[in-house]
Amino acid sequence: MARSASKTAEILIELYEENFANESFEAFRITWQDLRGIVGVPKLTPTDLRRIDRELNYSGNVLIRFDNFLVVVQESDLKPLRLVPPRIVEQYLYDERVDSDEDEEEEEEEDDDFIVDELEVGDFDLDDDDLDVDEDENSDCDEKNVLVEDDELTGTKSQS
Repeated sequence: MARSASKTAEILIELYEENFANESFEAFRITWQDLRGIVGVPKLTPTDLRRIDRELNYSGNVLIRFDNFLVVVQESDLKPLRLVPPRIVEQYLYDERVDSDEDEEEEEEEDDDFIVDELEVGDFDLDDDDLDVDEDENSDCDEKNVLVEDDELTGTKSQS
């Protein structure tokens, strides 16, 4: 049986407080494999990760997912990160007059890619027989034609 999200969060908080790499009470990375081992599951689902993160949030911690590892961090760990100054943010603020014109131009350009000459009635002469689908023609198609991809992040397989 797998460990609960709250128990897993408690362990991650203990790791945060643990002294290793000459630091304690610092943000740390953990591999996906190690977290799966702590939780006691062969695969971590997005639901598992949300639950663990929610439990960590109660104590002011956050679980951040990356491709090859996860990070447990507190808000105070992020205070030293640089903050975008207002003068730079101001350059990117949404201006309805300018941005809406740009959006319309982009939409027109996208629409140009898909312009099809208008067809007139009679351009296609199809008989009712032409519309019948022969089941034998589609016999090669598999009813469950799904793409299965490895999700390296969680160790799960997803279907689409």
